[in-house]
Amino acid sequence: MKWTTPAVTLLAVAATFFVRGDALELHRPAVFMGEAWRILTCHLTHFSYEQLAWDALAFLLLGLACERRHRAAFHATLLASAIAVPLAVLAFAPQVTAYRGLSGIDSALFALLLWQERRSRLAILCSIAFAAKIAFELFARATVFVTHLGSDVVPVPIAHVAGAMTVVVGIACIVTTAALSGRAPQRCGSWTVGTSACNHARTFGVKQRLRRDVFS
Repeated sequence: MKWTTPAVTLLAVAATFFVRGDALELHRPAVFMGEAWRILTCHLTHFSYEQLAWDALAFLLLGLACERRHRAAFHATLLASAIAVPLAVLAFAPQVTAYRGLSGIDSALFALLLWQERRSRLAILCSIAFAAKIAFELFARATVFVTHLGSDVVPVPIAHVAGAMTVVVGIACIVTTAALSGRAPQRCGSWTVGTSACNHARTFGVKQRLRRDVFS
């Protein structure tokens, strides 16, 4: 059983229901005064219960799917996007004084899932739809799914862009590193890694099978 996804989902629900949002949100003045922990806690709190419902449901489904396919890639994406999304909001959305929600991480996980299933035609269609959704949010300054964020709250599409770009940059780094080392990336399970890492994983799997055969 993979516990990270349900644990984070439950934390988000509990934080939104039982903790004051302004104590956890990414509050620009507070962060610049030294409250750096808000960079991580902002993902757990939400402006409205509708926002929580959409964000938590998407995180639960995407997280379980990604974690089941490749746990290490899921955790790397979760950590990287949890840091990159708030930093992008601080850097590229100066008009935003407070940010809350899991949607940026959701976008990163969706991008990861699309990469893991990139050989599927459905994944290609979903990639096009995902890009269209982000473009609509950027130009229309509106959300696609959430209809009520709260009074004086506006969408922050740069968070979704940052989430998706976290995965794009990560994949580019893996491919570039493999190319510079003279080793073509190989498909190992549902993830692309370097040749040596993939061979190590396969060797480990063979050893595990032999061990089970010997002791069975």
